Amino acid sequence: MRPDTAGPSASRQSTALIAGAGPAGLALAGLLGSAGWQVTVLEPLTERRAGTRAPTLWPPAAHLLDTLGAGRRVRARAHRVERLRFVSDDAERDLDLGPYAFHTLPQGELEEILEERAVDLGATVVRGAAVTSFVAGADGRPRVTVGHGDGRTEQLTADLLVGADGAHSVVRGQLGVESAGERYASRFALLDFTDEQGLFPRDTSITWVGRRGTLVSVPLPAGGTRVVVPVLDPDADPAGFLLKTAAEHGFPLSVDTATWQAEFHVTVAMAETFARGSVALIGDAAHVQSPAGGRGMNNALEDAFALATQLCDRAVGEAAEGAVDVPAALVRYDLLRRAEMADELGAIKETTDRWVGRTGSGEPEPTAVRRPRRSDVQRTACIHPRPRPTAEGEEPPVWSRAGFTGSRMVLSDAPETAWPPHPVVLVGGPDEPAVRGALFAGARRARSADRLDGGAALPPGVYVTTASSDILGHWPWELLNEPDPSPVLTQIGQCMGSHHHEPPR
Repeated sequence: MRPDTAGPSASRQSTALIAGAGPAGLALAGLLGSAGWQVTVLEPLTERRAGTRAPTLWPPAAHLLDTLGAGRRVRARAHRVERLRFVSDDAERDLDLGPYAFHTLPQGELEEILEERAVDLGATVVRGAAVTSFVAGADGRPRVTVGHGDGRTEQLTADLLVGADGAHSVVRGQLGVESAGERYASRFALLDFTDEQGLFPRDTSITWVGRRGTLVSVPLPAGGTRVVVPVLDPDADPAGFLLKTAAEHGFPLSVDTATWQAEFHVTVAMAETFARGSVALIGDAAHVQSPAGGRGMNNALEDAFALATQLCDRAVGEAAEGAVDVPAALVRYDLLRRAEMADELGAIKETTDRWVGRTGSGEPEPTAVRRPRRSDVQRTACIHPRPRPTAEGEEPPVWSRAGFTGSRMVLSDAPETAWPPHPVVLVGGPDEPAVRGALFAGARRARSADRLDGGAALPPGVYVTTASSDILGHWPWELLNEPDPSPVLTQIGQCMGSHHHEPPR
């Protein structure tokens, strides 16, 4: 590893040290590497952990992987789940997910893909190396002590240190950040197995509730299935309780076909801050949750994109000049992402309470967890602020009245340019529009296979999008062919500005 010896005022690459080579740390490494940062990921384990672990990828997180350039590889190896089924003692309901189907993939395979992509984008992954301590230097940058498996220690300095090192985060502990939340008395047991008997449908995840107990099944790749059961009796053997509950639901399972099994206590908790100075927390280092809803790894990936957005969105092309104000970016990340996760954990806690039979118990919620507000940002898993609201009686901007605003572009392939991508996307129209201007310099041109997230084709025109391809505005080409297109160009600039995009230099 190369220590960073350049002073804060020198012209140099921005540098980042990331503790932890899980999905969040590797995704962040790829994003920052693509944006021109020098990134080193430090992972104490010499090999990836075995087991399926967290396999569920919901569409927002999978879409974020598209922007990183890993989405197609992930989908090629993952299993697609197209339907949810909810079964109680007296009712059954199916929910077809349509374009919002989710995928399952063993976490180790996802980490393999993300690590290869991060290295392709210039990051370095060092295994057998762990952050043991750090202090803030006189210039405010973290000075990090790294311990190696052979007993060596190394001192490194970087502009940014990120704790992506899990629920027992060393970085969070060294930072002195406490977590608030609740540890459930109940445990959860899970069993991954090869479903040779075809007991469970391959396209449907099912949740059973009622007098026979809660049981959840999730299809996995290669003919596998995961079964999850909350274990309410503290004295019960988790594996035996899972098999007994499954049998009561009519599923004769056996550990003989198990590919992985685990038991764990559930905690729903959140760190009091996600950042301090030039140190940030993502993933389980920032928040932990139950498996209810399969959102844990998804939230970790969204943390990585939220942090990368604040570090890079205003600084495209500036990283090489050392122009990134890391502490200011981390303040924005903490304020935006922590509010979102408070809402998310509130929703996860409600689901967990239903699973363990605590609904309506009247027990107080952890102080770190609020009832969900379900803001626009969370509903779309968009990690960017929306355009400013209009005052009462004020006509909303043209772009906010566009029929596709709030939809998302689904890219047929990953962009090869640096992340975050240019906010302007051109669909159809002339190869060289007569009116381009500074706003269009470097604009992306959509591929013929690109589409809206519902599957519809993209109508021709000029689009302004977020870094994760959420559509903020659309202008048909005929508006740009007017004798005086300046009002339209002004609108495009305003749309970009409302989203904190700076016009490209």
